[in-house]
Amino acid sequence: MKQCKACMTPIDDAATKCPQCRADQRNWFARHKFLSAILGLILLLVVTGMFSQPQTKTASNQAPAAVKTPATTPVPDSKQPPYFDTVWRNLDHISKASQPMNQSCSKPFPAPEPCHSDVAAYRNALLGTERELRAVTAPASFAQADATLRGALQKDLEASSKALVSLETKNLAGWLDALAKHGQAGADLNRAGAQAWEVMQ
Repeated sequence: MKQCKACMTPIDDAATKCPQCRADQRNWFARHKFLSAILGLILLLVVTGMFSQPQTKTASNQAPAAVKTPATTPVPDSKQPPYFDTVWRNLDHISKASQPMNQSCSKPFPAPEPCHSDVAAYRNALLGTERELRAVTAPASFAQADATLRGALQKDLEASSKALVSLETKNLAGWLDALAKHGQAGADLNRAGAQAWEVMQ
């Protein structure tokens, strides 16, 4: 037996309503299933954004995630297929383009110039990479990583385009969504870059 939360009348443990005062005995989440689902989704997005961004600042002040490359640039090898030289050179370019963007866009939203210009420059680096990748073919052994790389480029292009629009319109929700997508794309780019690095050793 348990007591009613409202009138303290003893009621059955399995009862969802008090037979005396008709008070609902379920917890808040059980009584508001739709709102609970929305809150759960928001929490998932927040946690995903926290782990996809390198900064520890609040969400509205987070800068885009950096695309990383190993500290030592590989020496081009004539025995390597042109594909890997193209991938590495462009990932290095993307990484360098992300650095000023991370600095200028770390200010409170809406970030002032040169954040907008730096995001535009980063997007141009992505476009250049996409254009050069169309001219090369990945070796069969690297086909899966190549698909990841090209998919990440498309995702990051969409994120950077949305980030530019969000900065122009001062749309915080759009900016946060763009950051989350950029973080996911950056993780895929880093993974493909690491695999390319291993092949080029």
